Amino acid sequence: MFVSMTSDETYRLSVGSFHPDIAASPSHSAVAKSTFIYDNESLFYTMDTDVIIHGNSLGKTGLRMRLVRAENWDDVDESWKVPEKLDDNQKNLLDVWVKRSLDSERWTHIFVASVVILITVANILMGCELDMNVVYSTVKRPIAPAIGFATQFVVMPLLAYGIAKTVLVSRGLFSLALGLFITGCSPGGGASNFWTLLLDGNVNLSVTMTFISTLASLVMMPLWISLLGKDFLQGFSTDFKIQIPYAKITRSLVALVVPLLIGIAIKKWKPEWAAKARK
Repeated sequence: MFVSMTSDETYRLSVGSFHPDIAASPSHSAVAKSTFIYDNESLFYTMDTDVIIHGNSLGKTGLRMRLVRAENWDDVDESWKVPEKLDDNQKNLLDVWVKRSLDSERWTHIFVASVVILITVANILMGCELDMNVVYSTVKRPIAPAIGFATQFVVMPLLAYGIAKTVLVSRGLFSLALGLFITGCSPGGGASNFWTLLLDGNVNLSVTMTFISTLASLVMMPLWISLLGKDFLQGFSTDFKIQIPYAKITRSLVALVVPLLIGIAIKKWKPEWAAKARK
């Protein structure tokens, strides 16, 4: 906490949250000048203090410290509003993330591991259903993949941006707006392949599109986020940067391709196994 002090008075320190529904702090403490240390380089007083923060819901918000004279405490407006744009004097804003408890994360890991096993088996079985001749013909005449690509990486990001900007940003919900926008820039998952198979759709086209969209997302996600993502970072630290999950995207690509290749190999060299798998 930095502040210029000119007299030996008692001050009060408060911590304000931009989104109390996500996280709030009841910290309102009296501070004496003797607790501050003068910094000759910055010409400011500094102090170390503990702050209690209560997490109310999952999400991200920002905290800002405020120091006033104790005699003026009753005149301080306790409302905290998200500014439309941060200036250079607001770089000391603290970013706060509210995450799940350790027990909840442990159960999540167990659930995710179970889902990964099921998806791997399902992708192997799906590989047994693929007709590579149809896949090659689809790639040679990429009309359907081109339509899917345009919808996935042009229409969806712009639509998500428009909804987030008009509905969520206007209400100060920057975290939700950012999440919606990134979701609109993300590639389609493997669930579309399963639904296509269950509903007797074109599995070959679905798998081809899933592969193309996942591969293209390595370029398209950073492109869209660098162009428009900064509009949803207002009200938080100016040093905050969006990190593209390249490793996760690559892992999802490998998790799709490897089981499919195993299924294709089974269909080619052990067709009787593939026939049993269809049943």
